[in-house]
Amino acid sequence: MIKIIIFDWGEVLCFYRKTFFRTIATKYKINYALFRKVELENRLKHEAGEISTTQFVQNINRACHSPISVHNYYTLHSHFVHLNKGMIKIIQQLKKKGYKIFLLSNNSEPTYNYIKDQKDLHKLFDKILFSYQIGLKKPDPHFFQHVLKDENIRFSQCLFVDDRSDSVVAAKKLGMSALQYTNLKKFKHDLAKLIL
Repeated sequence: MIKIIIFDWGEVLCFYRKTFFRTIATKYKINYALFRKVELENRLKHEAGEISTTQFVQNINRACHSPISVHNYYTLHSHFVHLNKGMIKIIQQLKKKGYKIFLLSNNSEPTYNYIKDQKDLHKLFDKILFSYQIGLKKPDPHFFQHVLKDENIRFSQCLFVDDRSDSVVAAKKLGMSALQYTNLKKFKHDLAKLIL
């Protein structure tokens, strides 16, 4: 019997508009291809907790010869986050039915703060664990194990939802039920098979 449902963040509960990168490149007159490359390299380190938010932006500035401040970068970034309202509504329904809702994401401190600052969003989750907090990332099985630390629960009592197939496979290997999110209609159909 499923008691905990663990959701990923990006491309499941929210979508990032890809035009963010083009907007930054245009606004600060930096090379788009270089920015994408440097941003990805440093974002992976940022998500792993290897560099701070300040270092993340400084590394971009150094490589791209840009003058972006941390505040301006994330203020602009927040305008390109689009919440998956259909999934939020499903979570609200699941909470009413008594399921515990966890958020497990390869992500950084600014995203955690974004969620925390939106009280209606933050209160949906019984636990939030991001990769930067402990230096582990999906699909590492230790990351899944860590989110269930102090929970008197078995993996077989968890449902994991992610857009990435490697993370879904890793969760299944631990004994979780797992669904790969592609679209809301399919997710509702697949969820109904697992939760009656």
